[in-house]
Amino acid sequence: MLNRQLFRGSLVALALFTQIGPAVAQSAPTGQATLRPATLERSNVVEQEEIRAADAGPSAYEAIRRLRPEYLTRRATPQPGDPEEGYPVVYLDGVRLGGPETLKNIPLDTITRIRFLRASEAAQWLGRTHRGGVIAVSTIR
Repeated sequence: MLNRQLFRGSLVALALFTQIGPAVAQSAPTGQATLRPATLERSNVVEQEEIRAADAGPSAYEAIRRLRPEYLTRRATPQPGDPEEGYPVVYLDGVRLGGPETLKNIPLDTITRIRFLRASEAAQWLGRTHRGGVIAVSTIR
C-alpha cells in the first residue's frame, strides 16, 4: 500500500514538473527557481515609451488593440441601462468619455500612460457602476 502511494506521488510530481519545468527554466533568474508561468502576466499599465516603441497607429484605440487587446473585451454581462454593455469605461484625465470606441478620438502623441483598472479597483475610486472595468488614459497637460 505504501509503495502504491509513493508511486502515485511520484507520478503527480513528474506530471507537475513536465508542465511547469520549462516555465521555471525560462522565467527564473540565475540560481533561483520559481513557479511563475513562462509567459509573464502583462502589466495593467502601458507607458509612453512602450506606446512609441510599438508604432501603434494614430489613436489610443489602435495602440491598445495592438499592445493590450484584452483591455477592449467585454468583462461583464450587460445589464439593462448599462450604456457600455459590460465593456470597460474610458476616462481621459479623470473625465468619463464612454465605451472603448471613444479611444479612437484620443491622439496617440498626447498620451503619457494608459492604465486598466479591474471592476474591483475601479469601484474603490469611481463607484460600483464600472462592472467592465476602466481604461484610464493620462495625457500631457
